[in-house]
Amino acid sequence: MIEFSKQLPHRGHVDKIYEWCKKKYGRSKYNGRYPDVVFRKGDYYDGEEWGYYDEIEKCIYINRDKHETLQDLIDTIIHEYTHYLQNMYHYQIMAKYLESDQHPMEIEAELMSEKDGPECLRYLESLYKNTDYIMTFHDNENIYSHNNIIADNDNSSSLNN
Repeated sequence: MIEFSKQLPHRGHVDKIYEWCKKKYGRSKYNGRYPDVVFRKGDYYDGEEWGYYDEIEKCIYINRDKHETLQDLIDTIIHEYTHYLQNMYHYQIMAKYLESDQHPMEIEAELMSEKDGPECLRYLESLYKNTDYIMTFHDNENIYSHNNIIADNDNSSSLNN
């Protein structure tokens, strides 16, 4: 049996981690509505990032190609959700003068994922406790999650809003 935190992440995990973040941290006082979450191949955008929060589109993008374990996915979603909670106007100003590893809002997001990642993992373990289901690469699909509605990302399906 594969250690739970080492499982290959899949779209069901994205939704469960996102729900956990919403319950744990709540709504941003700066960025309005909850963001959409997109979990798809890296070739849809530059492909080098693990994830990013787009404050204009109100969307968290997760690069599924970068995430080899469930713990990777947890850390990225918490990190990007932290950016959703932050004042991104201040983020952009500081980003002009600071490298990413010196940016206080990046440091805060990293610390948040390090601090709360284990709690989120325990939460997921408790949800999946009675199942032996582990995803393989063949099960992993493009996914689009729109405010908790998940559908395959085939660009032809309509979402129920």
